[in-house]
Amino acid sequence: MGEFIRPLRALERTAEEYGLPLRVLQAVDADALVIVTEWKAFKSPDFAVVKTRLKNPVIFDGRNLFEPADMKTLGFEYHGIGREI
Repeated sequence: MGEFIRPLRALERTAEEYGLPLRVLQAVDADALVIVTEWKAFKSPDFAVVKTRLKNPVIFDGRNLFEPADMKTLGFEYHGIGREI
């Protein structure tokens, strides 16, 4: 388990040093949300809150966690990276 915890702590220190958000709801006034991991926080966020935190309701999803039609219904411009058009 230690080999898993150490990289997370390093990530936290780096994010803190550069002022980068580690959690979805910390992305206040971001131009868009870019999902590059399948962490639990990204799999089931409160989309109503996420939408209020972003400057623009735009999501680029590199893991294809969500259905484009569902995201459109929620009011997001959604781009599933690598999905067929």
